[in-house]
Amino acid sequence: MAKKAIITVNPLFKLLLIINTTLSVVSLAIMVALAFFAPDPLTKAQDQLLNACETVFKMTAGTFIGLLGGRAAAPDPVGQATGSPPPSTTFAS
Repeated sequence: MAKKAIITVNPLFKLLLIINTTLSVVSLAIMVALAFFAPDPLTKAQDQLLNACETVFKMTAGTFIGLLGGRAAAPDPVGQATGSPPPSTTFAS
């Protein structure tokens, strides 16, 4: 019988993905709302909001690439998904 694969999910990594996704979706939604509902010449405040959302969206896209690429390059060891230090690590008191 073949062994079943063990999949570990690090809760901190999952939280980072959720935060990053939320920032990305919210900034994209604001940009789309400004595109559809803002007057043709944007006010200075609307233009600054659009620039801020565009910057956040670009940064979250880069963060996705970094998080997923780093995760693929160095996955968590088996049994270390809880964020606890490895058993071989000792801390001096």
